[in-house]
Parts: sequence; C-alpha cells; structure tokens
Amino acid sequence: MRRRYKYVVYVIVLGFLFWRSCYFERLDEVRQAQEQKAFDPAEFAKDFWNNRLQRNLDRATDARMLLDALDADVEEANSKYGRRLGLAGSYYHLLAGRGTVVSIGQDGVLLSMRAPESEPEIMIITRNIYGNAIRDASGLINVSDFPNSRDFNNISEQINKIVMNEVLPAFRQEVKEAVTVRFVGAAEIKQDQGQIRCLPIVPILLEIR
Repeated sequence: MRRRYKYVVYVIVLGFLFWRSCYFERLDEVRQAQEQKAFDPAEFAKDFWNNRLQRNLDRATDARMLLDALDADVEEANSKYGRRLGLAGSYYHLLAGRGTVVSIGQDGVLLSMRAPESEPEIMIITRNIYGNAIRDASGLINVSDFPNSRDFNNISEQINKIVMNEVLPAFRQEVKEAVTVRFVGAAEIKQDQGQIRCLPIVPILLEIR
C-alpha cells in the first residue's frame, strides 16, 4: 500500500512538472506570428515596383483628360477615373502625361500641360514623400491580403523610399526650366475637395526631353 501511495505521488509530481514546463499557444496565433515575422515590406515593395507596377503603367489615365474632367466635376472625375480603398475619404489616380517646366521649388517642380506661359497644372512632388498614393492608385495591392494593417502601411513607406532614393535624385539634378518632362505618377484627391488649381503627384517615372 505504501509503495502504491509513493507511486501515485511520484506520478502526480511528474505530471505537475511536465505541465509547468509546457507552453501552449493557439494554432492561429502561432501561424499569424510566423507570417508577420516572415513578411519583409522592403522586399515586397521592391518586387512590386520592379515586376508588377512597371508592367501596368500603360493603364494610367491621360493627365490632360483627367484635368479636364476635374475642372468639370471633381466628384464625377474621382468616381470615373479614381480608386478608393473601402470607405476612405480619398480617391487615388494613376496618371501619365508630359508638360513644360514652369518653375522649380524646394518641394516640387511645376509643369504646364498646355503652354509654357500658362499656369501650371501639375506639381511633381520632390520632397517629403509620404502617404499611400502609389500603393492605392495602382490597384495592384489588396488590403485583404494583409491581416496586419502595419504590414500594409509599411509597404507604402517602402515604396515612398524607392521614389526618394531611385526616382528623384537624378531628376532633381538635371531638371531645368522650359524643358519637357514626361511623367507617370499617382495623385490623391479628397472626396470633398473643391476646384484643383495645381495637382500634386508622387512620381513613378520621370523623363526629361
């Protein structure tokens, strides 16, 4: 009887020690943690930029056509040519065109689409690039593919770094007044925005001609 009692106590002690040494996690939480750990926003943005975005630039709206539509009715132009993420208050446009450099400022380069002496209609942003314009205007990245909103936002941050580090340095060095610039870029327009005099765009492609 004593031996049996000792055996029972021994089993209980072993069971307690085993329980204390084990750590249990929900399977879905483990999987989510692994996905978050594996995701590299810089690598994703680089692949997106080189392989997906560049192949789809020919889908950009003609800038003159978009400007004319915005002059007529901002809400209708947004609805017809723009993209909106869920119920967000902004529309994002992918647009392309060419214009003459009217002036060069600290924060951007102003382009006239009609004639050198006219008012500028486009501003190529050359400083303090932030926001989600390129990511959301492209229509190529689905928010539902990213359960973690931080990952989704980090993609935009890395895309903006590509613009700052790869697109703008040579352009800022070479651009001069009166030259022609071919551009592809992304613009954010608020849903309730009034008349737009000069549309700021985040550049994706810039060519001086």
